[in-house]
This record gives sequence, structure tokens and C-alpha cells, in this order.
Amino acid sequence: MVIRVVEIKSNYTIDEFAAANWESMKRFKLISMIFIIVGILGLIPSFIMYVMSSENVYLVLTGISSFLLIFFALLLFNITPKQFKKRLVKNNPSLVNGVNYNFKFDEEEVSIKETISGACGLNKIKYSFLKKVVVRDNYIYLYINKIQAYPVRKADISNNDMEEIKRLLGSKIC
Repeated sequence: MVIRVVEIKSNYTIDEFAAANWESMKRFKLISMIFIIVGILGLIPSFIMYVMSSENVYLVLTGISSFLLIFFALLLFNITPKQFKKRLVKNNPSLVNGVNYNFKFDEEEVSIKETISGACGLNKIKYSFLKKVVVRDNYIYLYINKIQAYPVRKADISNNDMEEIKRLLGSKIC
């Protein structure tokens, strides 16, 4: 059997990199919506305790915790793609010049060579250690944990290579 290695080279501008990573931020929007609902539901017992009880300590604690929960959830919910890009650049100034990825898919693992402003890093990840693989319209996301993912641009992959990658990633694809 011939072992085929699929190699993909992708160059991302800061705008493309931010857009590709914005997908993983969408999960935070859902989480923040849940916190907002829980915070609002926390205000209901606070109001009931206020009406039925003279114990204002519980009212204050429940009310403050509910308002704080809603406040922080709204902060997270209101992050826009533009703000996300700003934070990326602020936390990683070297991203201004873009990111280059070189993906090599073989039978056991994916090797990811990441180059940011001349600095290189190499990660070899066995397929069994990938948390999940998500296929979207423009990207394939290789999640190494619940939040962090490597974006593989579909436009950089030929049809034959796409079939081979899907075969290699197998059950990890969601």
C-alpha cells in the first residue's frame, strides 16, 4: 500500500486569520446567552424574596450576583469581529504580518509548521489527539482543545487531497 502524504501551504493575512478564528468565538456567544438567561432567572427569586421576606441580605446577594452575571455575559456577547481582530493584534503584535501554515497529513498524524514574522513552530498531532474536526464553507478547523483550532483553508486543497484528508481524519469530522 502506498502511503500518501498530503501537503497544504496556506498564507493568511491578519484579516483572514482573524476571520478564520472568529468561528471559534461564536461558541462564546452561545455561552454568554445562557449566562444572560441564568442571570435574568436569578433576578426572579431575588424579587420574590424582596416581596415575601424581610431578609434583605439574600436579596442583595442574589441581585448583585445576577446583575454581575448579566453584565459580564453582555461584555462577552458584544465582541464584534473587528474587536476580536484588534485583540488578536494587541496580544500578538507579530500577527500584523500574517501567518503561514504548512500542513502535512500522513497516515498517523498531521504536522503543522506555523510561521509568524519569521519565527517558526512545529506541532505534530496524532489524529487520536484531535478533539474534533469541523468542516465549514471556507475552512476545515482542526481542534486541539475545546477552543483552539488550526484553520485549513479549503481553497488551498485540491479535490483529491480533500478526499484523502477526509479519509485520514475519519470519525473526528463533525
